[in-house]
Amino acid sequence: MLAAFALAMAGLALASPASAVNPAQVSGTVTSVDSGLPIQGVLVSLLGGVAAYGTSTDAAGLYSFASVDAGTYKIQFAAQGVTTESFVTQWWNNSLVQFYATSEVLNDGDIKSYDAQLATGGKITGTVTGNEGAGDFAINAFLQDPGNPANFLQQTFTMAAGDGTYTLRGMAPGNYHISFGDNDQGPSQTRYSLESWSNLWYPAGDIVTVVGLETVPDIDAELSVPGPVAVSRIAGADRFATSAAVWSDPLDYPDALGGTVYVANGRSFADALGAGPVAALTGSPLMLVEQDSIPAAVRTQLLRIAPAKIVMVGGPAALSVNLQNELGTLIFAPTVSRIQGVDRYDTSRELIRAGFDLLAPVDTLVVATGANFPDALSAGPASATRTNSPLLLVNGLGSSLDFPTLSIISEMDPGSIVIVGGTSVISSAMETALALTGHPVTRVAGADRYATSTAINAYFFTPAASKGYLAVGTGFADALSGAARAGAEKAPLYVTPPTCIPIDDMLAMRTYELLNLYLLGGPAALSADVESLYRC
Repeated sequence: MLAAFALAMAGLALASPASAVNPAQVSGTVTSVDSGLPIQGVLVSLLGGVAAYGTSTDAAGLYSFASVDAGTYKIQFAAQGVTTESFVTQWWNNSLVQFYATSEVLNDGDIKSYDAQLATGGKITGTVTGNEGAGDFAINAFLQDPGNPANFLQQTFTMAAGDGTYTLRGMAPGNYHISFGDNDQGPSQTRYSLESWSNLWYPAGDIVTVVGLETVPDIDAELSVPGPVAVSRIAGADRFATSAAVWSDPLDYPDALGGTVYVANGRSFADALGAGPVAALTGSPLMLVEQDSIPAAVRTQLLRIAPAKIVMVGGPAALSVNLQNELGTLIFAPTVSRIQGVDRYDTSRELIRAGFDLLAPVDTLVVATGANFPDALSAGPASATRTNSPLLLVNGLGSSLDFPTLSIISEMDPGSIVIVGGTSVISSAMETALALTGHPVTRVAGADRYATSTAINAYFFTPAASKGYLAVGTGFADALSGAARAGAEKAPLYVTPPTCIPIDDMLAMRTYELLNLYLLGGPAALSADVESLYRC
């Protein structure tokens, strides 16, 4: 099915550190499979070793690397820069997807020759218009991963002409989603919203199938200028001040509110992840504290809200007895209790027993790894969209369910179980073990933490959501309290890189037509570019 990518190889290897006395050498020729003529301007890259290498083919189609570190590499031939833009970009060994490409080991002193022939691909054509006139329109084609049809990978990019017409060339045979957007980026530059064909974010959009060298015509789009989205930042001087700021709105959380406040250790994530969905059930604040003290900003917020009850989450190793005593002596004299287990997984189970009505039908049990935080950050608010639906943290890399986990699943008797995250965090063996409990099991996952976050929100939320939250996917500190607030408001929380918003998230938020977007944390966590809705 994949376009021809004929390879002639006398072996391949790459060398050792730049200081090596006898580094490896790699060279070859790139020609057209159709005409046999050399192709100039093909970018040849060696990727995956201790360093990356890139060069372009000359008029004779030749390329060479004179000094390469030893290591394991994959080779990419990127023909997008070729004037005709008609050749398919392919990975070495006839694979269009880097993941499936065969790796080669290069040793010091190796001299390797690697020739390739690139095939001409098909075309997709159409017209992009804007409902407010012209725009600098960009078109991206995302190729369906033949090994995992749920994944789509960017394969081809082009810009529309002044009249809105475009041609995507060099399309390998396969299935694609096509996205359209404004190419301008940065503060006050993006005019038109990102959309995919049929105005859906691309994993849910229509599929365009390319066969052979055919041209698929009339893949058109009309882009609109999005309505105003109010972007706000919730941040404090540190994680504890940010945690307090989440609950500072006097309208939603007024003075002398009473009720219950949950507190968890802000130096680790497991207890707060489990506590978020429980706090969200009653719209109760979740604040972060030190193991042995109440940070000043949190103390101020506690004094203002004056809860009747404070629930500590975690044992004395997480929240000390001294802290418990200090909380009990606050001037509003709260009742202080503790929910704890022997470890993070047991604490998660005890939180479910304390917060959810296990005598009533449990709609959905959401299962996430307790060893890391990104999947559970998005899953907590998502679980709040279902009636009486807990989030359970598990050791996802085990081969079977332990008795305490089996026991609580039996107590809940959920209508369904949803695993969030791929097999690298919750194994196939664990998925099988969950299915053996007799409940329908679905896995929701993406290629990485950001794609998984998008997939979770797409699975649980409907376009009725009017608020959304963004949290950095590389740290948990600012997001833990925000996840509890998002859950209380039944709003999606997306984890993003610190400097941009993934295209999936942009398209999904376009679908939801969010009116308010809240960034959790200061510019060190989510940059000014994220605040300006700069897309990755």
